[in-house]
Amino acid sequence: MRKLRVVSVLLLIFATGCAKDAITVDNQGISKELFNYVVRERIQAHKAMNLTVDEKALRKSVSDELIAEALLVEEAKAKNISVSEDELQKTLATIRGNKSEKDFKDEIKKSGISYDLFVKKLKNRLLVSKLMNTVVKDDSITPPMIEEFYKNSQVPLLKPEKDFVRIIEFGDEATAKEAMEKLTKGEDFDALANDLVKSGKASATDYGWLEPQTLSKEISEAMRIAKLNTVYGPLKGNEGYYMFRIKDRQNSGVLSLEEATPQIKNILLNQMRQAIASQIIQNRKKTAQIKINVS
Repeated sequence: MRKLRVVSVLLLIFATGCAKDAITVDNQGISKELFNYVVRERIQAHKAMNLTVDEKALRKSVSDELIAEALLVEEAKAKNISVSEDELQKTLATIRGNKSEKDFKDEIKKSGISYDLFVKKLKNRLLVSKLMNTVVKDDSITPPMIEEFYKNSQVPLLKPEKDFVRIIEFGDEATAKEAMEKLTKGEDFDALANDLVKSGKASATDYGWLEPQTLSKEISEAMRIAKLNTVYGPLKGNEGYYMFRIKDRQNSGVLSLEEATPQIKNILLNQMRQAIASQIIQNRKKTAQIKINVS
């Protein structure tokens, strides 16, 4: 009787441990925390684009996506591909940007995922990326392939509108208005920007080419109608107030073959890598032990 109790307890502990995983792929557990986090991300993305959310279909899609990633991670490890701690930390530093480590970790926690799980997820993405870069190398795309794609493309490859612009960012509206008053009295925009940066009252970019659509709606719309060498602002953005001046503009147009080559190369590389990834996933699914504990 005592042995039966021990066995029952062990089975209960084992079952409780397994219940933490939404999916298992061979010896890899995909936690419910990660599954639910990705589901929430997808739902938010759908709502942001005003798309109807079919949650059942979405959960199935997320399940398939996580299984596929786990199988590709297995393939990477089978090929002795690894991600070093240095590579991982450099990628984390790039994502963190200017945020402190504490603020960065707090931001991740607020998004609904633990920092450790975020790091594990990132490491798996890096593993998959290294795998695909190994099986389909960058030099796999030849000039004739690029020329054929360009020639047969049914949709013309367009270069986006770009502005050669400098932007000043203010933390509060009062400082932004004060700066604008100085400009209306004849102060030079660039000199003012430099003084604001030195005094710590604002931050400013150097002049550079930028696509308006990459900015917030308010600023991108203002840049599209802005005249050259005219100061605009202060404009309220996502994280403060902004002022900008555009020196030059590159209008949208059809890319030449030479201009389109980097874009076409990336398209063809992605197509080849997606095809190979799909083949790896299907082959591994034939022998993989997959258990799905969510619906």
